Amino acid sequence: MRIFFTGAGLGVWTLLIYGIYWLSDGIIGLGASSTGSLVETGRQIAGDKAGRYLDTLNVENAAQKGLTLLQDILGPLLAILWLLGAGIIFAIPWLAACLVRYFRAHTSK
Repeated sequence: MRIFFTGAGLGVWTLLIYGIYWLSDGIIGLGASSTGSLVETGRQIAGDKAGRYLDTLNVENAAQKGLTLLQDILGPLLAILWLLGAGIIFAIPWLAACLVRYFRAHTSK
């Protein structure tokens, strides 16, 4: 019975991490692809002087590089998070057995 619950917990955990990755990867990709239009809209709203500052700072390229870096870091970060969670899920039956033994030993005195 423990194996069933451990496997089910691991399956739910895997689907949760995969869903977070899928959702965040799509949102970051959408942001990276639309930075040009966002910067252009800001340039039109702010005016010519601010537009020259945006050109000088190269905001569009910096934003795209930052989002691409975030997208590249996200995959390994979620893999590490999944690994830690899987370790905890596998350790839960052992920890529960240790707690039961501890409380039985202290309540029988």
